[in-house]
Amino acid sequence: MYLCGYPEVACIARVARPCNLPRVSRSRLYRALASQFNTEDGTCSAFLVDYGQHVVCDSFAIYDLCGQVSTFGRIE
Repeated sequence: MYLCGYPEVACIARVARPCNLPRVSRSRLYRALASQFNTEDGTCSAFLVDYGQHVVCDSFAIYDLCGQVSTFGRIE
């Protein structure tokens, strides 16, 4: 998949979404497209599908959906 010209991976990301409320900004699981993996610092960019936001997160917070049942990975 290509959203911003980079190859992207459908995934579940455990990240804190940018928000003004401290309670809401805790890390949660989101449907995302991960890209721009940086091997030097272990980060990547994740586009949060349901919120239309890009966040930078730790690569270990990404759970790849490749090979999962197609209905689970489908974005409506």
